[in-house]
Amino acid sequence: MIDHSTCVQMTNIVEIDKLGLVKDENTSAFLELREQLLGFIKSRVPSEEDAEDLIQDVFITMQATIEPIKQLRAWLFRVSRNKIIDRYRKKTPFSFSRVDNFDQDKVEDLNKTPEGDMMDEMVWNAIQEGLKELPKSQREVFEMHEFDGLNFQAIADLTGEQVNTLISRKHYAVKYLRKRLQSIYNDLKD
Repeated sequence: MIDHSTCVQMTNIVEIDKLGLVKDENTSAFLELREQLLGFIKSRVPSEEDAEDLIQDVFITMQATIEPIKQLRAWLFRVSRNKIIDRYRKKTPFSFSRVDNFDQDKVEDLNKTPEGDMMDEMVWNAIQEGLKELPKSQREVFEMHEFDGLNFQAIADLTGEQVNTLISRKHYAVKYLRKRLQSIYNDLKD
């Protein structure tokens, strides 16, 4: 039987499945969602190596969770999103071993100015603060749709709410965030 320490020591999650070590529902569900999660992460990080590291972190976090996980799919996407945000907050230094993987968009990121970085941080902080001010139902729909990449039908399946209700909640969330961020937008225009 697989135990937590064995999972943490494994270097490749897929090895767990290949070795026939999957014994719990969470691990089985994780393996089924792995490619979707990996695609979600890859679209938000600069390299495949970073995406692989983050998906390992998500798996370890899931295995370390003592309490039962309700709505595992949404939980996995939320943890993935949080791991990505944490990675960017740490501002991991650029790795020159990845120069072969660079394209023009990534080179442009290297040319950012301190003022641009400060403005990006200010906008991100304002979005986070605005999200905290939203009612929980609006915030959750916004986060699942925008950050987790779930469509409204998937959110409806997870929450049991009507699709039109979710669309309405997202609309109100977007409307509130636009209003909240208007002053920053005006500063950027000038």
